[in-house]
Amino acid sequence: MMCSNLDRELEVGRKELHHAQKRAVDVEGQIEKHAVELSEENAKYFAALEEVKIREGRIAEVEKMVGKAEAKVAQQQSLYDSVCADRNLYSKSLIDCNAEIEEIKKKFKMAFHRWALGVSVPD
Repeated sequence: MMCSNLDRELEVGRKELHHAQKRAVDVEGQIEKHAVELSEENAKYFAALEEVKIREGRIAEVEKMVGKAEAKVAQQQSLYDSVCADRNLYSKSLIDCNAEIEEIKKKFKMAFHRWALGVSVPD
């Protein structure tokens, strides 16, 4: 009887061992599967980091170009303002000169008429 119990216990022990070995193989398979997935995800992560660096570099280039363009616009605005100021000054000067010319024309006509009257009317 004792032998029978020992045989049964031995058989139960073998089944448990077999079950534990099978479970260990399954766990090892899952570990390998997850290790592969982890490796793939790490590769994706580092590729994404590299893409971020590239895009940040492009952003820096574009920001530099925008800065240059803004500086150029500011310079052109300054030149435009200067030209407008010069135009206004010359326009005022032209108006003043035209008024002076008209005044001189009036004086000339008056002088001419005085002279014409003086010549045609004998004293």
